[in-house]
Amino acid sequence: MRNKFLDNIKNILQLSYSLSKTNFKLRNEKSYLGIFWYLLEPLSFFITLYALGSFLGGDNIEKFPLYLFLGIIMFNFFSSCTMASCNIIEANAGFIKSLNISKTPFVFSVLFQYSFSHFFEIFIFCIFMFLLGSNPLLILLYVPIFLVYFFMVAGICFVLSAVGVFVSDISNVWNIFSRILWFLTPIFYFAPKDSFVGMINPINPVYYFIYIAREICIYGRIPSLMYVIVGLFSALISFSFGLILFNIFKFKFAEKL
Repeated sequence: MRNKFLDNIKNILQLSYSLSKTNFKLRNEKSYLGIFWYLLEPLSFFITLYALGSFLGGDNIEKFPLYLFLGIIMFNFFSSCTMASCNIIEANAGFIKSLNISKTPFVFSVLFQYSFSHFFEIFIFCIFMFLLGSNPLLILLYVPIFLVYFFMVAGICFVLSAVGVFVSDISNVWNIFSRILWFLTPIFYFAPKDSFVGMINPINPVYYFIYIAREICIYGRIPSLMYVIVGLFSALISFSFGLILFNIFKFKFAEKL
């Protein structure tokens, strides 16, 4: 029984990796700049917001360039994965209707694909750390943070991919929500606890992970235990709920596509 479960997990991961690698290659196959396109969006955001830093209060934030860039690339991973997952099942309708295969790898393939690009963003972040006099080795501590963050984002992706089969407008709705969440998350500014944003941050799971990553990787400080507990709890709840919901509705995907 245990061996069967482990074999199933192994098959899901192998198929997910193969799908993500194929999509990653296809996206860059006919591109002159290749992987640079994955870096263009966060870098352009960084340059724009850094240039406006003095107007946004960036001068008052310690190590603002690192603070800003880490916030951008972490939120970028969240928004890219969740947006792509909205239509991932519909995009693979041909496979799902014609083959009796697991649907789970299609969602994981999105997460793996953007994990590849996130790796390159983190590499650029390490260069920034070196140039700005921070210890690049601190980025090693980002690995466990990202693993937990990965599962938190995965749970949301499972929910959106399942809902997307039945609600075609979910991608438009989520796009608007993501833009609002971008501005409500302290990515390019600092939000005091008594401010409007500071009061709603406790219900924003993305904020906890960005805060923890900044404290450890940029400032070399131990984050608040409460933030760590909430981050772990949000990842557990998100992934469990998302996977359960996805497994409940996946048997109806073929008839809806």
